[in-house]
Amino acid sequence: MNICAKDIITRQVVTARPEMTCKEVADLLIRHRITSAPVIDAEKGLVGMITVQDVLTAGLCIRGAQAKKSGHSLDSSLSKGAEFDINHAQGCASVYMSRDLITAFPETPVDVLAQQMYFNQVHRVIIVEPNDHQPVGVVSTFDLLKILTNPLQPDEFASRPRQVKQTVSTMQEQPTLP
Repeated sequence: MNICAKDIITRQVVTARPEMTCKEVADLLIRHRITSAPVIDAEKGLVGMITVQDVLTAGLCIRGAQAKKSGHSLDSSLSKGAEFDINHAQGCASVYMSRDLITAFPETPVDVLAQQMYFNQVHRVIIVEPNDHQPVGVVSTFDLLKILTNPLQPDEFASRPRQVKQTVSTMQEQPTLP
């Protein structure tokens, strides 16, 4: 038996809405101690992914606009101890989220998920239903790490972590994509 996304998926996924302010997204991420959240639109379903980095970018953008107005560069403002200003960041989650999503189906083998993460330089893949592409969960690099390091895997999974390790080794030998 092969380990697939459905075997390691996190189904209780915290989501954001496109209209949430960056402050609301920051509060959501902090409250749940997560680094990203899929963005779900009531009508369209999955529309993006927003990360801590996106929220920090929103804070930097407002600080950068203030630095320009005062005649200082963003770099000099940050080096002088300028703080992020997430409370006044303009735009909502839909402005800062990534729309280029990496998705997979529940039956996708974990070695394929590892390749997707590696080559796309992402830390999570959204798992969607094959028929309607509605999200059912997320698999993260942490989930893959648990497979590689858990010595108490069931016997039927015993050879699969070795295959994932070989896949990761092979990927590391290949040049990264531009």
